[in-house]
Amino acid sequence: MTNGSSNNLRSKHHNKSEANKVSTRAKLSADFIEAVQEQWRLRGKTALGEMDDTKFCEMVSRTVQQEAPTNPFNNAQSPLEVGRALFRAMGKPDEEITDVLAMQASDLNNEMMSRLEAMWDAANGELQ
Repeated sequence: MTNGSSNNLRSKHHNKSEANKVSTRAKLSADFIEAVQEQWRLRGKTALGEMDDTKFCEMVSRTVQQEAPTNPFNNAQSPLEVGRALFRAMGKPDEEITDVLAMQASDLNNEMMSRLEAMWDAANGELQ
């Protein structure tokens, strides 16, 4: 693929620094989860044993994921649909995803999957 065609895969609104920024909310969430995890290690089972049944049920219902996340590639029936799903996973608007871009993305995905398979096979061959 030439340099010009790889530039076509990037949205004209793409900004690497924005893509790499971690939101304050994400940082706070990560810190909170880390603190909760540490407290769970220290006293989780004891606290659960002392928890009121109603509060326990409420906590479980808030914690347990209600619905399994869907894989955006499950419904893709063609390479074109795979390419479109790749761009949608990046948050790109459907109206900006051309057939050419979708096919290029699908080709890149196939190349990446082949390389990952080879890497997996090489790593597993070394382990045996």
